[in-house]
Amino acid sequence: MKTVVLSTEEDGDNQVKGRVKKAKSVSKEVRLQLEALLAEKSRLAYENTDLTRENQCLRQLVEYHQFASQDLSASYENLLEGICLDFSSPLATPTGEDAIDGDTQDSPNSESSL
Repeated sequence: MKTVVLSTEEDGDNQVKGRVKKAKSVSKEVRLQLEALLAEKSRLAYENTDLTRENQCLRQLVEYHQFASQDLSASYENLLEGICLDFSSPLATPTGEDAIDGDTQDSPNSESSL
């Protein structure tokens, strides 16, 4: 019976050694996965910082553009208030030959009618 007990003890030792090897390989895989996850987390944090900085710059650019547009539109409105633009048809006034030929002969105040 002693041989049976020894073989059982050896089997038990072999099982323990097998479990230890398996545990070591699993822990190594877990460690590698954790390292990969930490590297990915670091990369994403860096990318997030860059995107946050870019977002802040874009917000400042939009704010500047809105401010500049308001300033320009106010200046443009002030400019237009100072200028009187009349797009109606011009009044018909005799000029040039029309004034000499037509209107001066018929006018009661002209010298020829006096």
